[in-house]
Amino acid sequence: MKKSFLKKGFTLIELLVVIAIIGILSGIVLTSLNSARTKAKEARAIAGLSQMRTIAEIVADGGSYASLCSGTAIDESADASLPALVADITLQAGVAPICYADASNFCVSVAVTGGAKCVSATSGGDVVCTAADSCNP
Repeated sequence: MKKSFLKKGFTLIELLVVIAIIGILSGIVLTSLNSARTKAKEARAIAGLSQMRTIAEIVADGGSYASLCSGTAIDESADASLPALVADITLQAGVAPICYADASNFCVSVAVTGGAKCVSATSGGDVVCTAADSCNP
């Protein structure tokens, strides 16, 4: 009787093919993850701008919005919650928000990946801008 010895294991080619497939799949997953991460940051920055509109309405309370901005920067002394909110928006968007205010208008904008987004207290909603600093009413 002859004994046949079967080789057990994988060939080098089989291992290389499996490693290549795993590499391709992980590349696809990481690309999708990066895209989702960017969209999440953008959504959080836009939510911060909406929160900024609410704070502007509370601070102004039917009066002037002029105290909310110092030049093109947000005057963080206008409300106790503004420093943390501005820091969060800056962290998410990568740039500080730009502010414009006068007696009857308030607008804050920030550049995000999908284009600049604005929130205007006078328009009562989110407005898409053409540039980060074009939120001036």
